[in-house]
Amino acid sequence: MRAAEESSADTLWSPALDEGSEENERKRFEDSFEAALQQMERSGRGLDPWQEENLLSALGAAAMRSWALAAAFVATATTRPPGRRPTKTHNSRRVPLPLSTLRRRFEQICAAQ
Repeated sequence: MRAAEESSADTLWSPALDEGSEENERKRFEDSFEAALQQMERSGRGLDPWQEENLLSALGAAAMRSWALAAAFVATATTRPPGRRPTKTHNSRRVPLPLSTLRRRFEQICAAQ
């Protein structure tokens, strides 16, 4: 399991895009968000509240052209700190956000920029 986490972290971060122009930061965000969506689609599970909150925050930051912050939210959504317990759902009957909705919002932001 650890090897899978490390390989997904490598996919989400590229040293060539570590620092630099706004275009590089945007590319880093787009690549990491796309990789995160593909990883979640392959897993076959829906989003948990932790992932949903961070990916929606990433889209909000991207909409404001804060690419580095958006990429940081994606990284946070895909790798949990050791020992972190899942976010509580507080017995809500809220319908989980479908991955297709995230993908559509992501594509809209990419097309608008």
